[in-house]
Amino acid sequence: KTKKKTQKRSNFSYFFIIMAKVFISDEEQCQNWLTNILKLECTVDDTDLSTSYKKVEQIHPSIVSMKNLTSLSFYENKISKLPIELFTMTKLCILNFGFNDIAKIPKQLGNLTNLNSLFLSHNNLTSLPESFGNLSSLELLDIGDNEFSEGLPDSFSNLPLRNLVCYNCNFNEIPFQICNLKFLIKLNINNNKIQEIPESISNLTNLKMLSIKENSISDCSNVGSLNIRRLHKW
Repeated sequence: KTKKKTQKRSNFSYFFIIMAKVFISDEEQCQNWLTNILKLECTVDDTDLSTSYKKVEQIHPSIVSMKNLTSLSFYENKISKLPIELFTMTKLCILNFGFNDIAKIPKQLGNLTNLNSLFLSHNNLTSLPESFGNLSSLELLDIGDNEFSEGLPDSFSNLPLRNLVCYNCNFNEIPFQICNLKFLIKLNINNNKIQEIPESISNLTNLKMLSIKENSISDCSNVGSLNIRRLHKW
């Protein structure tokens, strides 16, 4: 097994060296990019690429050459901008960009109609594009610890979400878009500025777990119309 892993990483490094030579004409830029890539303890196979807990600042557009990727993780890096080319990789089912410095999500994200799980927590997001609602396979979404001063797009209501995590998002109320997520089973909306639970929460007929800790909610009577198995209030 050890030999196979070593061979796999060797092939991975060689792959990126070739890509760098082809796509980056400036020699200094090429060397800097290779230094960042090759120092990573990456895990990779034909469908999965993970470079988490490192210091990557940008994703080179040539990543699209890895056409069979279904899972991509750049968790806890220093990425501030996502290349548009990334959103041509329509086989992607899992994307993890948690704990980065991303301030804007390109509208092209909506092209990833096979995306099932998306992790965007702990970034610098203030909004999501209207095309977000085109993610017709998305069941798990973590957008916690972003200051959504511009709120959520109307199209958010179209998502087939089962599990939504949106703690510490600067919400003064539970957005109506969330109350329209008819497939939602788990909702974590802790640590916001919510003062009341709207009547429209009754639309969430499949909701089983609701966490509303660290808000200013005094009356939870509207939750009574739901078949909640777990309610976390404190």
